[in-house]
Amino acid sequence: MYYLCLASLFAVIAFYIVPNVYLFGRPYGLGPADFVAETQDPYNIAAVRAIKRFQKVRGKLPKDYRDVVPAYIPANVWKGNILNGDFITYSYGGPAPVPHAIIYRFAPGVEGWWVEGSFAYGKIPVPPVSLEGTRLPSTQAAR
Repeated sequence: MYYLCLASLFAVIAFYIVPNVYLFGRPYGLGPADFVAETQDPYNIAAVRAIKRFQKVRGKLPKDYRDVVPAYIPANVWKGNILNGDFITYSYGGPAPVPHAIIYRFAPGVEGWWVEGSFAYGKIPVPPVSLEGTRLPSTQAAR
């Protein structure tokens, strides 16, 4: 029994704690809260607001980014895509060593930012994007 407990403790340390310390600098893995900074990108917020303006005017969500660009947002500001009515972009070089999908879901009851990937999955704890403050990020061609 003693050796079984010792082997179990070793397995937890070797296969859970050590990889997390190596990858993330802490003994536990990533969670949705680790991706809050990814949701604050002004280009992502501008894209979500453009989709919301499209929905407010047309009464439905766009099917493709070309429905939104350039009528609601300049092409040089848009980065991401629309998939199944959700805005999707990817986190490269964020808290995870591999890209994670950063998704804004518009469906009632689940509206907000979500993360899906190898190391984290779930709703990111930030409030939904509002239409207020619809100023675009400053760019040369956005004028």
